[in-house]
Amino acid sequence: MYLFFMKIHILYLLLFVWSVQTFGQQEVPKAQAGVMDLSNWYFSKKNALSLDGEWEFYWKKVLSPEDFVSQKQDPSCLINLPKEWNNLWIDGEKIGGFGYATYRLNVKINPKDTALALRINRINVAYKLFINGELRAEEGRFGVNEDEVKAINRTHVVPFKTRIMDNEIILQVANYHHNRGGVLTSIEIGSVAQTGRQGQMQIIIDFFLFGVLLIMAAYHIGLYLLRPKDFSALYFALFCVVTAAHQAVNGQMAFSFVFPDVNWELMQTINFLGNYLRLATLLLFLLSLFKDEFCTIFMKILLGVLFGMSALVLVTPAPVYTKTLIVFLVLVVISIGYFVYGLTKAVINRREGAVNFITATGILILFAINDLLYDQHIINTGFFLPIGLFIFIFFQSFILSARFSKAFNDAESMTVELNFINKNLEKIVEERLEEVETQKMQLMETNEELRQQKEEIQSIADHLGEANTQITTQRDEIQESHKQIKNSIQYAKRIQSAMLPVNERFEEYFDQYFIFFRPRDIVSGDFYWMKKIDNYLILVVADSTGHGVPGALISMLGISLLNDIVGKKGVTKANEVLEVLREQIKIALNQTGVSREQKEGMDLALCAIDLNTHEMQYAGANNPLFLFKKTEKAEVPELIHIKPNTQPISVYRKETPFTNHVIQLTKGDTIYLFTDGYTDQFGHERKEKYKTKRFKELLENIQKKELSEQKQIVETEFDEWKGQEKQIDDVLVLGILI
Repeated sequence: MYLFFMKIHILYLLLFVWSVQTFGQQEVPKAQAGVMDLSNWYFSKKNALSLDGEWEFYWKKVLSPEDFVSQKQDPSCLINLPKEWNNLWIDGEKIGGFGYATYRLNVKINPKDTALALRINRINVAYKLFINGELRAEEGRFGVNEDEVKAINRTHVVPFKTRIMDNEIILQVANYHHNRGGVLTSIEIGSVAQTGRQGQMQIIIDFFLFGVLLIMAAYHIGLYLLRPKDFSALYFALFCVVTAAHQAVNGQMAFSFVFPDVNWELMQTINFLGNYLRLATLLLFLLSLFKDEFCTIFMKILLGVLFGMSALVLVTPAPVYTKTLIVFLVLVVISIGYFVYGLTKAVINRREGAVNFITATGILILFAINDLLYDQHIINTGFFLPIGLFIFIFFQSFILSARFSKAFNDAESMTVELNFINKNLEKIVEERLEEVETQKMQLMETNEELRQQKEEIQSIADHLGEANTQITTQRDEIQESHKQIKNSIQYAKRIQSAMLPVNERFEEYFDQYFIFFRPRDIVSGDFYWMKKIDNYLILVVADSTGHGVPGALISMLGISLLNDIVGKKGVTKANEVLEVLREQIKIALNQTGVSREQKEGMDLALCAIDLNTHEMQYAGANNPLFLFKKTEKAEVPELIHIKPNTQPISVYRKETPFTNHVIQLTKGDTIYLFTDGYTDQFGHERKEKYKTKRFKELLENIQKKELSEQKQIVETEFDEWKGQEKQIDDVLVLGILI
């Protein structure tokens, strides 16, 4: 069934494309420079055609045939009909929709055609028609201001006798009521029989569709009254009523054919309300059928806009509400896209009637697109939307009828089943009593089992009471032990903090600096250390193996050994300090290099700055140094990444001498020493590491800021990256400005 309807859909698409190409490629005469040559077109053997092409256009001029006889008239421009005059530029100004103008066209007629007729469809909003110097038709009341003009919009067939020479057509048009002014549809010429028959046939079709729509509406209102819980039938009935009203005043305007003196404003109000309410009722109908496939909130927004535009039509005059047409076209495009999306989901979900609905909607969309393109004069086909509406309504009626038929069949099946139950009620009652007796016996057995289980549970509860008392005692002992351990660790933290340099020591040597220090636990394996000896200032940032208490013990050992190596022994060369520290660590921890031996130690970056010459020595064990070198040419300081030796301060399988890097510092240089806790932190949406590259970019972006502000940015960046993730290691970043 799905493939069948998809084939129908594709067939209609091919027919639509063929019709566009056929009508668009038919070679017919066109008006050029205000003249149309039909001398080779014999209407007795050929069809009627449209007087499309370039007409002379006289803006804000009321010209009669006598004016063209008395003197030569220069047109304001040539206008390519059918087309509204809104977008024309006259004397450097865009003229807009309101005003009046005169159109003129000379038509050369085949001498064999002695009697022809013009069929005029849609001209906004009043006009006078002169053919060969005679006033042949007048619709509405033509005037040069809003008070003089009376709007009427009816189809008119105007017969006339042709002349052997040029046939002059003069059209005076005025518009002060509609947003679009001018000749909006083609003026057709042909024999009296051709033009009259074509108009009558279109009116018959309009009346036929009007009647079909009202019958469909009455039928579905009846379905709704039979089953008021299902609103789909009601919404479809409203859609048919609104479409019928719109069809009556649109197209060939069958309404005005029956009521020729009907108010123009009323017809326009019905026309625009029909457009807006037709789309609104279609949205409600779709939502009632496929609620799970369409977003209710989005549909309510569309409905709110459409009902708001409908209210605007009721409370404002035509010059105001006719401007909303462009908004409606945008809503139509959005709705079409959303229809296709929701109905495709319904087909995928195998919803009942979805295939039929998407097929009918696809056909309606194709014909609607055709009418939009034809109305905007992009293609030359014709208005086919009434045919598309007829097909669409037929499909929807089939869908609703199928649903009600299914409900009726279900009701019949339930009735048959109920009759069967009534006939076999005694047998069913006996079987049910036997089942109840069996269930009663099973329930008694279950009660006995439950009684036994209750006694067992009571015995277990007595044992659990004793175990609970023991657990409570053990819990109290554990809590007391935990409290003592935590107090001890807090005391250890105070001892460790006392061994770190105080801020006053940094302020003594640097105008600007920052320390971002955040242990993972109460005590830290990361530490920083500073010592001045002679004219050298020694700075250390280190990361001991592990964190928490084990890491803190290694860090205190490192601080103690550094105090001895630098403070007492006076070693100031950067790589030598690391060499001696490695040997002292190995001795203190009894590290000999034996397999499976503990290899605790530390990663470390050390700077020795000569305070007199600003010469800096750097040596590193796995921890690098970032130096932002200030230069006169560069606006942003240059980043110098000095890499460490890839070995720790401890026993190592392949120990090599540490490298001593010597750098000449200048005032304004910034130095950053850090451990790997910052760059190894997991976070962000993808749960990835921060990494050194991203840390470099962060430091480069904040070079123009004070170091106190840099600390805040570095800390905020870390917190935002970490988010809800746990901190995996101690974090330490030291920044100093020379």
